[in-house]
Amino acid sequence: MNKVIVISLFIMVFLAGILVGITAIIFYKDGNANQQVLEENSQAENIVKILSSDLVPSITVYGQIADIQGRNIILSLPDDTMTILVKDEAKISTIKISADGLTSNNVEVDFSSIKRDDNVSVNTKLLSDGSLEGTAVFIFPEINIFTP
Repeated sequence: MNKVIVISLFIMVFLAGILVGITAIIFYKDGNANQQVLEENSQAENIVKILSSDLVPSITVYGQIADIQGRNIILSLPDDTMTILVKDEAKISTIKISADGLTSNNVEVDFSSIKRDDNVSVNTKLLSDGSLEGTAVFIFPEINIFTP
């Protein structure tokens, strides 16, 4: 009977040791994962701080207008979509091509000139909250290379 108790006790201590070891490994990995998340958040905050600095006047975003909701324009490319709030005082311009196609002028237009499916280039400022604010929009003219 004594042998059975000793063997049972030994097995229980052995299993308890394995359980403690597994628990320690799990907590160690979770601790490392949490530390990694904290480091990644810190890096992201540093990137936002740098790019929202006055030393970075703008970031250019290019895409096709997928939708317009108020002053928000939704740009898209085949694998990406981005929403940008265009400031009220943003400069909006395009190129006006003469009827003969020989000359062109850069002209300022209203926000309402931006249409769905237009190809645009937007100068943006990264705000401290990580969002983008449009400061200038250039509407690329539709070019028809097959003119009659």
